[in-house]
Amino acid sequence: VPTGGGSLFVFGGEFSSANQSQFYHYRDLWCLDLATYVWEQVQAKNGPSARSGHRMVHCRDRLLVFGGFFDNLRDVKYYNDAHVFDLSLYQWHKLVTAPGDPVPQPRSGCSLAADPAAGAVFLYGGYYKKKVAMQQFDSHKDKAAVEELSETGVEFRDTW
Repeated sequence: VPTGGGSLFVFGGEFSSANQSQFYHYRDLWCLDLATYVWEQVQAKNGPSARSGHRMVHCRDRLLVFGGFFDNLRDVKYYNDAHVFDLSLYQWHKLVTAPGDPVPQPRSGCSLAADPAAGAVFLYGGYYKKKVAMQQFDSHKDKAAVEELSETGVEFRDTW
């Protein structure tokens, strides 16, 4: 954010143990003052849930957080929610769309680009993984053996 020497904001993210047996998703907001290189945790209620793989963009006097996922090794949840952090009030609010309005599908790893002159944010691409059941057959016994879960990735190439 280019004011008073500039600021860098970071929201959320993920910690993974070296063997990837433990994950922790964050939901905190931090600000780095680029003039002094001092970090400050921003205290603001009603922010997005803990997640990683989300994207954040600055447009005018707001930060927009979109999408991402939460993985606790049992379940993975992908998000398509959007939250706005007002830089003048230091307050979060969730964007709510009217019933029936089109919204992007849940996703992670998309691209966001801001057009401050138009007050618009553009979203492109991203992905999600879903588990699908697959039957495995033992060719030697000629019958169904076990049902396993396999991860299938879906990649988006749409623009919103």
